[in-house]
Amino acid sequence: ESWSQGIVPHFITCNNFIGNSYAKVLHGFIRDCMSPNSKMKLDTTEPLYIIELGAGAGKFSYFMLKALEEMQAVCDFPFRKIVFVMTDFTEKNFLFWQSHPALKNYFESGQLDAGIFDAVEDNKINLWRSGKTLTAGSCKNPVVIVANYLFDTLYHDIFQIDNGVLKEGLISVGSKQSEEPDPLDPEIIQRLENHYRYVDIDPAYYLQEEGDEKPIRR
Repeated sequence: ESWSQGIVPHFITCNNFIGNSYAKVLHGFIRDCMSPNSKMKLDTTEPLYIIELGAGAGKFSYFMLKALEEMQAVCDFPFRKIVFVMTDFTEKNFLFWQSHPALKNYFESGQLDAGIFDAVEDNKINLWRSGKTLTAGSCKNPVVIVANYLFDTLYHDIFQIDNGVLKEGLISVGSKQSEEPDPLDPEIIQRLENHYRYVDIDPAYYLQEEGDEKPIRR
């Protein structure tokens, strides 16, 4: 309902203008990388992956990929080696992309691939079409990440420095009503209140586990 009524302004990031604009930014990045004095040379024999996190219905993916296709004649990197990867954490969206006629040719040409990916929990992407698995360090070229309307949905840690003391922000969410008979009622959001409190923490807030920094899970 939020999407259909325009409460979530998804059109801002899912239109032809934005797709073209992102493609131009990528074109500039490629041009800089391919310049003689670049310290980040691209390997034209290897794929250049563009990964969209939280691709949703895939509208933005289509617009950006189409824009890149239209500017391939002036791009310093071979278009056939650019692979756009759509990801989302829901299988419903994943299946929708596979059956959408506007994406069919791109999937068949190899310019487009897709995978289910949870930006909070996962650390690899299994590509549906090519069968490849993308992990940290597996790509020869830098990976381009697109993340429209994503970061506001991820877990965040809140910190505050008060008189030189590092503190962690803890949030409690409650209702203005004494009881909520249906906690899944969409209208409950109108009655919610957030309460913050800050507590002192040790500077070593994040633990080192097997070489990876992971937040302490409570």
